[in-house]
Amino acid sequence: MDIKIEDLTIAYGDAVAVKELNLTIDDGEFLVLLGPSGCGKTTTMRCIGGLEQAASGRITVGGRVVADASRGLHVPANKRNIGMVFQSYAIWPHMTVEQNVGYSLKIRRVPKDELRRRVGETLDLVGLSGLGSRGASKLSGGQMQRVALARSLVMQPNVLLLDEPLSNLDAKLRDHLRLELKAIQREAGVTSIFVTHDQREALALADRIAIMREGRIVQLDVPRSMYLGPSSPFVADFLGATNIFPGAVSAKVKDGVEVGLDNGSSVVGKTSEGKLPGVGDQVIVAIRPESVVLERASGTPGPNRWLGTVQVGSFLGTTVLYRVQLENGVILEVADTQAKEEFPAGTPVTAVMNPDSVVVLDTAA
Repeated sequence: MDIKIEDLTIAYGDAVAVKELNLTIDDGEFLVLLGPSGCGKTTTMRCIGGLEQAASGRITVGGRVVADASRGLHVPANKRNIGMVFQSYAIWPHMTVEQNVGYSLKIRRVPKDELRRRVGETLDLVGLSGLGSRGASKLSGGQMQRVALARSLVMQPNVLLLDEPLSNLDAKLRDHLRLELKAIQREAGVTSIFVTHDQREALALADRIAIMREGRIVQLDVPRSMYLGPSSPFVADFLGATNIFPGAVSAKVKDGVEVGLDNGSSVVGKTSEGKLPGVGDQVIVAIRPESVVLERASGTPGPNRWLGTVQVGSFLGTTVLYRVQLENGVILEVADTQAKEEFPAGTPVTAVMNPDSVVVLDTAA
């Protein structure tokens, strides 16, 4: 079901956690709320689930108003048909897998035959078929995560809320379960909201990402567009590693601007939203490490061609991360995804940047 949030404000005394937030989530969409600690993402999710009350605003789920502060309306959490998966899993250790998954159906007095059928189908969906009789205390972390997910899905919720459910797992298992979780959500077709502060997790899972800061959504977009076209220096810096340089526009060029950086270098780039700043305007330039190509040092420096020396390189399998000190002393982070040539520490190099991958941002954004 679709979700509509209108002018949502949540406060704790004088402290405002969420400020006049507006958001529409499509039926079946996987939306990720991403942001630093204290930005209001978990509070927003809990308000959708009925665990928090809004100071003002309205929340509608599938055309049904579940919260409207102006009318004093607050539908209790257990009346919203919303599934929740928490960071701690909250698995009952004294129960079997089947008993954990089927508990919500049992207290709703679902007939035993239907309960067994739905539990079996849900365990199949999350990859736990054959483990129904196993005690919950004998499960691995990944299996517990699946049980928590199955327990929410078995009740056939209108909406599924997930509060950092993968954060307790080791890195390799977390990467694997991201793909599984996305496939399960697609098959179930349930509208899902996933809360995280992990940028890689957000990029891997989301149909759209809403980045939050100080109780507000600062950008809402599909992952690729947001990553390549951040709307502000905050988004550029928060959504993955990036090189950030302040400067001022020195000239307008075809499809972009030339920026004289405060560090003495110059670069040609484009704005993420197509609006070109004027000559003399103060701007921030964002360059992703993987957008920089290293070559053996040659020629003279110029716009988008910076001379420097490799300080250190780290081989990570598919990528080599380099730390390059430019001639002006500035440090440039580079992620070589081609790894056709190795550049040992001390190697003079030229860092080359395509203007299309250089994003020029308004300092006030």
